[in-house]
Amino acid sequence: MEDPKAKEKGKEKDKGKEKDTNGKGSKKAKLSSPDDLVEIPFDPKGFGEQLQSGMKLLHENKLLSDIELIVAGERLTAHKFVLYAWSRKFQELLKDIGSAATLEVKVDPKNLDNFKLMLDYMYTGTSSQRITQKNVMDLLDLCHEFGIAPLKEECGDFLFDSSEDINAVYLLELAEKYETKRLEKKCAEYLAENFEDLMEQEDNLLMKLRVSTWVELIKSDEVKVTREEDLFNTVLKYADMRGATNEESRAILTQLLPHIRFSLCSPKFLVEEVERNKALMDIPILKQLLFETFRYRVNPKCTPLFTQINTKRRKANLNVLLQWDKDQPFTHGIYTLENDGFTAHKSSQPGTIYVLRTKGRLEPPGRYYWEVTIEAMAGSQELHIGIAEDNFNFHTAYLRAPGSYYIERHGGLMTGHNQVASGPRLGVNDNVGFSLDFEEETLTVFHNGTPCHTFQGVWGNMWPCVAARDVGTKLTLVGRSPKLYKFGEKKDDGSTTKKKKKGSKSTSGDKGSSSSK
Repeated sequence: MEDPKAKEKGKEKDKGKEKDTNGKGSKKAKLSSPDDLVEIPFDPKGFGEQLQSGMKLLHENKLLSDIELIVAGERLTAHKFVLYAWSRKFQELLKDIGSAATLEVKVDPKNLDNFKLMLDYMYTGTSSQRITQKNVMDLLDLCHEFGIAPLKEECGDFLFDSSEDINAVYLLELAEKYETKRLEKKCAEYLAENFEDLMEQEDNLLMKLRVSTWVELIKSDEVKVTREEDLFNTVLKYADMRGATNEESRAILTQLLPHIRFSLCSPKFLVEEVERNKALMDIPILKQLLFETFRYRVNPKCTPLFTQINTKRRKANLNVLLQWDKDQPFTHGIYTLENDGFTAHKSSQPGTIYVLRTKGRLEPPGRYYWEVTIEAMAGSQELHIGIAEDNFNFHTAYLRAPGSYYIERHGGLMTGHNQVASGPRLGVNDNVGFSLDFEEETLTVFHNGTPCHTFQGVWGNMWPCVAARDVGTKLTLVGRSPKLYKFGEKKDDGSTTKKKKKGSKSTSGDKGSSSSK
């Protein structure tokens, strides 16, 4: 009699064989019937190479050619299916001629070579001819006329990449006219990368951009701007210059202000500068944005009531990074933070000195500027203000250790224990400024706006930091002191107070803040 256990084991073994044969791990799939289908994977590289080779053969050997193009007096052989597949204009031209085997294409004689280049591209995706400074604009215009979009993009890339001095406004106009998406993207990236430098130019090309371009620009996290207040002021200036009247300027701001990250602005700036400007506060969306910003500061997890706000830090924005970090363990709790985390008060343990650093570090690439204002000084003991590298031992007292760059109370410019230069003594209400340039690998120290010394070879992640021994010392982190742009002085008739005729009286209207940029 057959053992039941042995019989069961035999069944399990047969099941295992079936699984090996038909499962995912099998080396050879078994079809249960002739009607079963096996999917053929698409190989874009192999398919593309084979198709390009075949199309090149058709183009060069006139094989199966079914139409002759007459272009600027020259006859060129082609294939209707290629022309039809590529170009809406060719679709219309072919429809007009029906079954005829000849098509006259009206092209300026100077564009004959460009037409041949375009035709080559339609067959093979390339050409033996080259895009040059001489032919790029005519070729771009021709490709736009016939709808050869990929070749248009190549022309746009060439225009941007071959420009020694980028004229972003001109290139953006071309991108809009010819619908070249890659050129538009490259221009936007250029503007974002150089935004802070462009803000300071007298002939400011930012003021010449379209409103839609501004929207896309300030939505980006990649805009390099040290302070969000600076970006806000530039937006105000743009709307003021772009709009002919207050009403037009407010309409522009209604589109742009939702993309300003007010949570990154100083509360003092928002309360004392923005809220006091009647012309701005008459814009409904701004009231909603400020309301949501203040709610966010009280409770970052709250659900917006009126409108969404973006609280993410931009690429080079310092407003979030430059707050003192009260939670770092190596300060031993001797600093009390005030003014929303921007002011550090040495409030306990007299005679001790520990390093206090910011919440976030400064990372390459890029350029950064910030200041530390000495709000109060007590006694005459050590005070260090500067930066420290990532590998600095923050548990040590002082900044006198390898990996630090700082100015000390008596004006010594120091790297670790070593004094490399002498500067002015520090006093109450002094501003100590720092310009960190990762591209040049330099750190320049300023005293009340005057450069004192430039450290060379500064590279890697850096932490702004201070160390004070005397109880009562107060140190406040600031960027460039933000002042609100004078928005709202434009008269309703479209003129401005600056354009007022001599001897004429100014009319009443919205007045901006008395502070200037």
